[in-house]
Amino acid sequence: MLEYPIKFWEPVISGCDQTPLPSLYIEPDVELLKYFNQNGNTVECTVFDTGMGAFDGKTFIATVDRSANMPNDRPNYYLATGLYIITLNNYSEGGACGWWNGYPPTPGKVSFQVGPYKSYSAPVVDNFVKTLPRQPQRQTKEPYEAPKTINVQGNKDFVTGKGVWLFLLMVLLVGFFVMSSMNE
Repeated sequence: MLEYPIKFWEPVISGCDQTPLPSLYIEPDVELLKYFNQNGNTVECTVFDTGMGAFDGKTFIATVDRSANMPNDRPNYYLATGLYIITLNNYSEGGACGWWNGYPPTPGKVSFQVGPYKSYSAPVVDNFVKTLPRQPQRQTKEPYEAPKTINVQGNKDFVTGKGVWLFLLMVLLVGFFVMSSMNE
């Protein structure tokens, strides 16, 4: 297991719900960053030593982001601290969501399972997906097809076709109207 001290806690409002979720900040090392990358920034973590029953000993499915991107765009903060934010989305058992319950008395620690996320918790993934809100199916459109370009040099149809005659007719009409307005 990978274990790290929590720097501090913060409530975060996600993009799809106005209910604040608990999030914690940690300073990762290279091994933990590889683990995050290996698991697509969705991890299972256990929080302990916070002094708060809502978090202690609970295992959560969490989303990992750089503090530059979450909870808002702040690249300078990330460059100065190097902190990552772990947003606790769901209890690992697939039941209730991990709602914000206030700041714990002590920051505590967080531990992460070792190995690919799907290899040790495939049923957890299914339960997590079941708790996500349903979205309507998108209707797919036909792929956009760009209009064909006109190649004047290699396109014999353009030169001999109706396009040239219409163009010449328009030039003559415009010339006629310009000449008649100048004579008046």
